[in-house]
Amino acid sequence: MESIEAEVCSEEVQRDRKGRRMLGRRKWFRLTCEYDSSGLTQEAFCEREGINYHTFVARLGRRRREEGEPLSDAGKFHEISLSGPVSHSGLEVVLPDGTLIRGEDAGRLSELIRLLWG
Repeated sequence: MESIEAEVCSEEVQRDRKGRRMLGRRKWFRLTCEYDSSGLTQEAFCEREGINYHTFVARLGRRRREEGEPLSDAGKFHEISLSGPVSHSGLEVVLPDGTLIRGEDAGRLSELIRLLWG
């Protein structure tokens, strides 16, 4: 006689069309809070919990925005003051995507960057 292995789950798990487990809002909230205190990288945490990395990052960002937490300083503009004379060769700004912008007027460069990345 053949034996059959079965796992009994006490909670009903929702699945999408592809059979992937779907987590509710409360579960995502709990997971993102656990991550904050885990000391793990996002990738390691997702691997440990068996969740999709990209979905987790999106949910973490959403929770932090809703709570008003700063997401990161990356991609934000900071006001700086240039002291002393600026060389006549002009200014260069390299954006995070590698775009290089050159000009001589700091105000106009700043406005251009705000238009591009605002």
